[in-house]
Amino acid sequence: MKKKIFITGKVREFDSTNPKDFTDGIEEYIKNNIVDEELADIIKVAASETAPNEITIDMLFGGSVGLGSDDITREMYRCFTGEYKEFIAENTIWWMAGFDPDYMMNVMFSITDTIAAHKKNTRFYKADRYKSITMRQTITGLHIVIGF
Repeated sequence: MKKKIFITGKVREFDSTNPKDFTDGIEEYIKNNIVDEELADIIKVAASETAPNEITIDMLFGGSVGLGSDDITREMYRCFTGEYKEFIAENTIWWMAGFDPDYMMNVMFSITDTIAAHKKNTRFYKADRYKSITMRQTITGLHIVIGF
């Protein structure tokens, strides 16, 4: 399956026969724009077609213990959206809280709000639309499932 997905700051093409190009692009973007240099070596992104018309993406770093079931950390939000001081997505949730991507306090974001903004961005940036998206942050990172 080939799909265009808006994730980590741009529309990226996912090809189930070669997901490495997709994941390498995400990893490179995160390393260059989101995380500090000392964390760059631990960035790992995996993606696969887990069912017909379903893609699973795992950002395997930056997990957190003690999150609510509808929360993700600021770091995982930024890695998912690609937002940093030089890129703010058209439909961001930062403004709702009065913060910007460089706000240094420990901030949690609602997964429900993140998905709602992401759906708007998918349309705005002209990526392939999907039927469903779920995400959850675990102790090892962010787990995302997109259904087309």
